[in-house]
Amino acid sequence: MAFFLGIGTLPRPTEYTDLHTYQVFQEAGDIMLGGLFPIHSSVSDVGDPSRPEPLTCTNWKHSGFVQALAMRYAIEEINNSSIFLPGRRLGYEIYDTCMQPRVMMHNAMLFITESRTQDISARCNLTAYSTRILAVIGPGSSEVAMPTVKLLSTFLIPQISYAITSDKFSDKNIFQSFLRTVPSDEGQVRGMIELVAHFHWNWVATLASDDEYGKAAQSQLSTLALQSGICIAHEGLLPTYSTAAETSPIIRDIIRQIHQKNVNVIIVFVPDTISKTLFQEVIQMNLTKVWIASSAWVLSDLVLSLAGIEKIGTVIGFSHRGNLVPGFQEYMAGAISEMGQGDNTLSSAITTFSVRSPNNLYKEEDTMHNPVAEGVPWIRLAQHAYSVYTAVYSAAHALHDILNCNTETCKKVDSNIYPWQVCYETVIVHIEMYLLALVVLCRYALPPMLMDSTKLTTL
Repeated sequence: MAFFLGIGTLPRPTEYTDLHTYQVFQEAGDIMLGGLFPIHSSVSDVGDPSRPEPLTCTNWKHSGFVQALAMRYAIEEINNSSIFLPGRRLGYEIYDTCMQPRVMMHNAMLFITESRTQDISARCNLTAYSTRILAVIGPGSSEVAMPTVKLLSTFLIPQISYAITSDKFSDKNIFQSFLRTVPSDEGQVRGMIELVAHFHWNWVATLASDDEYGKAAQSQLSTLALQSGICIAHEGLLPTYSTAAETSPIIRDIIRQIHQKNVNVIIVFVPDTISKTLFQEVIQMNLTKVWIASSAWVLSDLVLSLAGIEKIGTVIGFSHRGNLVPGFQEYMAGAISEMGQGDNTLSSAITTFSVRSPNNLYKEEDTMHNPVAEGVPWIRLAQHAYSVYTAVYSAAHALHDILNCNTETCKKVDSNIYPWQVCYETVIVHIEMYLLALVVLCRYALPPMLMDSTKLTTL
């Protein structure tokens, strides 16, 4: 049995008999959606390589937890609606990815089990194969998503990512069922180069994660910089899967090389977990630079909560344009408050919660802190919700169309729904939502790439 957070209006863990490893939230429904969120950002070790045992997840991640809450909130809002999917109820199974490919594959294998079972039925023709989950919200990280996205695409289970920006996932020949509610990296990279050119910074360095996400962005930056007359004095790659202890000396060496070349402007295209280690070293080295941030870390609580982060210089970053979800801030406050009142074995006080499970997947010293008590502003937490919220509604709109629903009833009597049907309708919904967004953007003269350029004046 996996750990289960007693949060919000969820029943206590003992009321569930069908919990799975890494499962965070579960609610039964007529139609089931899956969720993949980084509630933790790493694993303590890779376990026994000779045995496929569960991994131990560590390092609580505020943003991942808020995103999981956003999925719950959107589904509860839909279920309470009198005009949306009338007579049908959405359920969900939400899992922690721990930012680890093995963990994500474990979750994905549950998603492809046959509807209302835990069995995977091998068939030559999957057209009439109804999976346990009809759509997945997530995953949220490109560097660990590749195996999962390919597996779910085999069944044409729509995967609506709220955070993956890598251009690689735009290839529909490989990722037929992958969709997203955030723009790809192409526009972000162009924006970075335009920003650098605007300030006449023609001597810069780039740092990227040593994976497909980072290397693709770094290659695009190099090409566009050359076209714009910008000289890239140094290109550095930071290890993706190494521990902080292994990564730190590599980072120190790269930063020294950049500093020796008198570079004062550095473009950083890495996930927030790596940027945390990077800026821990920068703070220790007492360096002040201009940092141009990718959307992956510009608003990350992992970075902004670092002691001494205000000393690193100026940070100018790109974030996804989004709105605050009406009512979500109050919902989130209630959920966090209830955690502090919990009479269950999972929480004892509002400021610190020991996350335990019978199979020790989460270390007792791995604590979940109240982000607001730690000084993380509500507004920054709530920003993580919008792309998840719209992803859930994209799937729900597709289901509404498949079931031939109006505001009073759903006319489709046959309860069998297949993932490929949801996938097709979700694509149509995405196109309709995009066209609607363009109308709004044109009306208010906003850029169609849906990105915000943000200067963090507190740094």
